Amino acid sequence: MSTERLVALDIGTRSVIGLVLEKSDSAYKITGVAVAEHDHRTMFDGQIHDIPKVSAIVSDVINSLEEQTGETITEVAVAAAGRALVTIKGSSKFEHDLHQISKDEIVALELQAVQAAQKMMVSGESKINGECHCVGYTVLNYYLDGNIIKNLLNQTGRVIEVDVIATFLPRVVVDSLITVLDNCNLKIKSLTLEPMAAAEIAIPESMRQLNLALVDIGAGTSDIAITANGRLAAYGMVPFAGDEITDKIAESYLLDFTTAEKVKRNLNKKEVKFKDILGNTHSKIPTEDIKHTIEDTIKELTQKISNTILDLNSKPPHAIISIGGGSLTPNIAEKIASAIDLPPTRVGIAGRDIIHNIAELGKEVYKKISPQQLITPLGIGINSFNNLCLTYCETTINDTPIRLLAIKELTVADALIEAGIDLKKLIGKPGKALTVEINGEVTFLRGQPGTPSKIMLNNKIAKIDAPISHGDKITFIPAQDGSDCQISFHDLLEMNTYQLLVNGNKVLITPRIYVNDQVVSKDSKIKENSKITIVPVKIKDVISNTQYEFESIEWVKLNDQKTTWETSVKNGDKIEIFLKRKPQQHTIQVTINNQPTSFTWDKNTTPMLLDILPLAKIDLKNKVANKKLVMKVNGKEAGFTTQLKAHDQIDLSWE
Repeated sequence: MSTERLVALDIGTRSVIGLVLEKSDSAYKITGVAVAEHDHRTMFDGQIHDIPKVSAIVSDVINSLEEQTGETITEVAVAAAGRALVTIKGSSKFEHDLHQISKDEIVALELQAVQAAQKMMVSGESKINGECHCVGYTVLNYYLDGNIIKNLLNQTGRVIEVDVIATFLPRVVVDSLITVLDNCNLKIKSLTLEPMAAAEIAIPESMRQLNLALVDIGAGTSDIAITANGRLAAYGMVPFAGDEITDKIAESYLLDFTTAEKVKRNLNKKEVKFKDILGNTHSKIPTEDIKHTIEDTIKELTQKISNTILDLNSKPPHAIISIGGGSLTPNIAEKIASAIDLPPTRVGIAGRDIIHNIAELGKEVYKKISPQQLITPLGIGINSFNNLCLTYCETTINDTPIRLLAIKELTVADALIEAGIDLKKLIGKPGKALTVEINGEVTFLRGQPGTPSKIMLNNKIAKIDAPISHGDKITFIPAQDGSDCQISFHDLLEMNTYQLLVNGNKVLITPRIYVNDQVVSKDSKIKENSKITIVPVKIKDVISNTQYEFESIEWVKLNDQKTTWETSVKNGDKIEIFLKRKPQQHTIQVTINNQPTSFTWDKNTTPMLLDILPLAKIDLKNKVANKKLVMKVNGKEAGFTTQLKAHDQIDLSWE
């Protein structure tokens, strides 16, 4: 049977608890327990304020565990205080020309929304001051062209948007914890969040379909975790807990903090005895009197807890489970139930009964630690065994070292966010378009496309969602935006040049173009809101640009259809020009007024009587006065348009 062993360390506001925990195939076993209280108030609201003194207490706990186990301890599983976990909403928006949305664009959109949430913290719009780790984010909604959509991938549109909820943890919380461990020559085996650790014991996965609230009332803070739909759905914190009750006792009876803390822990007795700071001894003080003194403080605490639960959950949960040393405060469960409007039976104080699968957990353990105090360090250890921890690693971006924390697997994207890189540089924007009017229609002439960013992971090209590990080296080369549209009249001519196929030959035709009703030089730049007129190219314009003469053309086909001179053409059209047949020259013999005569005819038409009048020396402009021209062909009266043929007999006379 294989056995694993680890040390779990819970560094709290009032005390440091260490457990040596073993895992076998069937259960967990506690083989060492050590508890040490801080001599002074070295931590406030879960935050380490005096690193040397906290380091000394941690060393005492580790030394005690080493004596119990006979082994040297070099690494520990720990938890970061959940007091400052804050969720903040962020949004981002991309606008581009109409196109199909890619995965890289969606990732960049989400990360910009997370970065927007970070900027809200910097600007003071959140409860957090200072630099923070983003430990995870959840997409609330995607939008395509203003409409909510489930998935943007492969959709087509111009405007994409996203809303996210990002979760942040102050860097100082983690950094001070790491410094304390370094001072004690300890390494981090795993790092989790205190609410996650407590929930692992108090609300196992089988219970998380229920909408429950877990409240861990410690000395400095009351940490809250909400479960719903099978998962841990939200975290919160109230910076008000057991120390405020201790402070109230100290103030009311003139006690130092340590004495007041001892009085608070004995409120389960009928009477207590203590000495105030002036040396006066108070014997047989009824604890009911002290409970009455702290009643308003307890009411304030329970109201703050209830308000935070409602803020996180939007409604009362199905039930509330309370853990931590502060949950032993007299009547606190009933007061929480009253404040949040739940039946008293729906608010419980977790005890030994919720601790399962722990072998040999008996009186020796509970002599050192209460069941309520045991839950968090036990959860830290079990989470570490089951890898239900924050992913932690150190890496570099462009040779700058960074520390990373996340609830999920870490990726290049997480590193970019942590390094504070402007994620607008992930995808290069196209240059600004030029708005013009072409033939009465508003048109956008596009700028140059942007150059995408380049990501190298350990000297190999990588995508933004590539997983990363401890010690990885990341190089990020920002994207470059495209240049704005700058177009000259010459460019406009080239853009609108037609390539036509005329009788099988390629012919380039440039239309007449006017800018603001004027012809401009080729080097002139087109300005915003210019009015451009492109005169349509017609068949007759094409003919004018060829060697053909209009008189020689019998008909024209456009894309295999007969057409006219006035028909407009478009780029890529096929034009066929059909020429008239060239007539053959021949001589025609006729007789004019009994005189044989011949003439040459080189036209495709049949000659008419009018065509041979000059041969008869008849000038119609000088007709004989009071006479008319009588014309006969083959003895029959004829007219000017009478058609002739070879050997016709023609008679012409003035009568």
